[in-house]
Amino acid sequence: MHGERVVVYTTDYCGWCERAKSLLAARGVRFREVWLPRTPEGRERLAEAAPFARSFPQILIDGEVVGGYSDLVARDRAGSLADLAACAEDV
Repeated sequence: MHGERVVVYTTDYCGWCERAKSLLAARGVRFREVWLPRTPEGRERLAEAAPFARSFPQILIDGEVVGGYSDLVARDRAGSLADLAACAEDV
């Protein structure tokens, strides 16, 4: 599941999207970005995974909706991003 454990749905002109991607990269977490303006099927997948999501980024970890940037920061403070990075090194 290389890079598939973490999926980040992004859109245009989204500073929070850039911050989320930067945080994941800084922690060594592999992720797949789905840029919605160029990925119509991504909209369908996001609607199925997080039907009430109305802000960006939307981040999924192991298929679970984490939420946005502030939710990602909370997980980072709890140490779960370090766990994800460690798993990526084992692959």
